[in-house]
Amino acid sequence: MNWTRLKNSYLIIGLILLIYNPQNTVASQFSQIVPGVIDTLNRPTAESVLKLVLPHLPDQDPSSFNSYSAITYHRFRVANNPVTHPGRLKKTPVAFAPNPDNVKWIYLSEILINQKHLKPDLDQNENLSAKAEGVDNGTFAALAQQLGELSLLQSTFTLLNKSYLTPLSLAASRKFDYSLRDSVNAIGDTLYTITFQPKKNQRFNGIAGTIMVNTKNMVIQHFTAQTITDDPNEPSFFIDQLFEKAQGNWLPSDKKITVFYPFITADNKTTYLTAESWVNTYQQQVNPPLKPDDFKISATSTTADSTAMTPSLIEKTKLIRFVAEGKI
Repeated sequence: MNWTRLKNSYLIIGLILLIYNPQNTVASQFSQIVPGVIDTLNRPTAESVLKLVLPHLPDQDPSSFNSYSAITYHRFRVANNPVTHPGRLKKTPVAFAPNPDNVKWIYLSEILINQKHLKPDLDQNENLSAKAEGVDNGTFAALAQQLGELSLLQSTFTLLNKSYLTPLSLAASRKFDYSLRDSVNAIGDTLYTITFQPKKNQRFNGIAGTIMVNTKNMVIQHFTAQTITDDPNEPSFFIDQLFEKAQGNWLPSDKKITVFYPFITADNKTTYLTAESWVNTYQQQVNPPLKPDDFKISATSTTADSTAMTPSLIEKTKLIRFVAEGKI
């Protein structure tokens, strides 16, 4: 018996059943005879899934709404790193212990913000509470603001004076290799697992990581990304972004970023620092009834083009006992 000819015959029959049976009830039965034939035909590719995700990105990006408001808690801290270079950051290289005596802290800050946005150009961040400890000439505060505002939903983002390309654009799709992994279940939903990494010999600052996509509505529910460089003179980081459902939209909620980078001291020496940022966004409102009169600039509020978070973040101040109490 010619097994190759028999297998080809089964394949042809399977294709016919797939075409003339849209519900695939017979086709699914046929897949039990020739395992993998129909399943392979029905399985989407990573690229096809991402093409369906892209039109939904504006529904997940708060900056795209006509109006938006939320409360954001941001904890930021910097420590000396005892190693020269940890390699690629797949997990935090420094254990940020509750006891500050276990880590040589350079800078710590904690801020609670009430943010508002109204198109076309009204943005306001009102500082409800701000605490900091350490000496800073503005560089740590600037890094904290960069990490707080960083969004993986954009086609690019900037960190430490370098621009990085994300895989979420049609232009970027030609520069990345994508792979569709096994689906997973999360609280009753099925999620596609897509991994990505820059193609070889591509000259751009790319990232590698994983995107978890809801199979029902094609929205992102979890996004991780990391640099792929092993160069000690280049920053290395790991980003973990979660999403939560608010008013029917899956919005960014919990974001953790760890950055390892070289730092030039005042005496022109190079040291290596690890910065950790944790942003938790809650009470998110999509298109709330905001008016221009709701945007009032005060001593404790900043607009989108401001470079300073609060004066206490750029000079040495006392941190009210939340470190000793293990709150950070």
